[in-house]
This record gives sequence, C-alpha cells and structure tokens, in this order.
Amino acid sequence: PKMISSIGVSKEENISLLSLTVETNPLDGLCDSRIRVQSRPLEIVYDAITINALAAFFRPPESVKLKQLSNAAMAKYDEIKTQTTAGVAHMMSERKYADIEVHLMPSYIIVP
Repeated sequence: PKMISSIGVSKEENISLLSLTVETNPLDGLCDSRIRVQSRPLEIVYDAITINALAAFFRPPESVKLKQLSNAAMAKYDEIKTQTTAGVAHMMSERKYADIEVHLMPSYIIVP
C-alpha cells in the first residue's frame, strides 16, 4: 500500500520533501552564515503489519544489551554537545550573525 505521500505535489513536479541550504559568508554580506530549511507536508497512512515488521527488523539482537547501546549513544551525545558548545562559544566571541529561516509544513497520520 501507498503509505507515505506528499500533499499537493503531482508526479510530474520535481520538488524535494526536505531542502537544507547552508551558506558561509553569503555574497549579499547581510550575515556571516545563512541556514534555510524547508519541508513539504506528508500524509502517512498507518499500516500495522508494515510497522510491526519494521520494528522487528530494527530490534537489536538479544546479544546486544540495552546498557551497551545507551552508553554508546551517551558517549556520542557528549561528544557532539562539547563540539556544539565550543562552536557556539566561538561564534559568540567572534560576534557573527546567522540568518536562519525554517519553513516546516505540518504532516499528519491516518489510522484506518
């Protein structure tokens, strides 16, 4: 069954569901960096058989313990948090300006 479709987009149109643009030192000089995010709305139809099969596919094997996965995820999270904190501190010390524009269209789920 057709489970996910974009609303208001015909098959002939070439429109991305998610568009992300990052510019460093844009030519107009209004800011130091520019970020643009746009997403199209999605219509998601819930199909229990497919969702259960996906959950079973991504379920870790019994040999992998939840504690190991949690520790690995927390280590990566701490690493990313440290890098992000350092990046934000550096950006603030340099007094750089960022132009951020986010357009998120709402998605919805249909449960038959």
